[in-house]
Amino acid sequence: MEKSRMNLPKGPDTLCFDQEDFDVSHFVSDCRKRVQLEALRDDLELYYKLLETAMVELINKDYADFVNLSTNLICVLWLIQVIPSVEKIEKILNSQHSKETSALEASSV
Repeated sequence: MEKSRMNLPKGPDTLCFDQEDFDVSHFVSDCRKRVQLEALRDDLELYYKLLETAMVELINKDYADFVNLSTNLICVLWLIQVIPSVEKIEKILNSQHSKETSALEASSV
């Protein structure tokens, strides 16, 4: 199965772990050999804050698009709800038109 690639922000080069091609098992075994748990914890917290900031920036960048999409989906929902009513009105008008045509034909005979 192919791994999906996300555009994660690049962390500082001083982190004790590689952010590219991250594999949890390899990460844990490799880090246990090289760094103290406290250093690992600090680096993970630093990278977490970087990811959190990047996520907030992404949401803020696309916020207007999300709002517009929501607004447009509400207009589309209303149109979907209106269609059955329009179809009923068309049936009533066609039925009424058929009755009028039949009445005219009957009176002209």
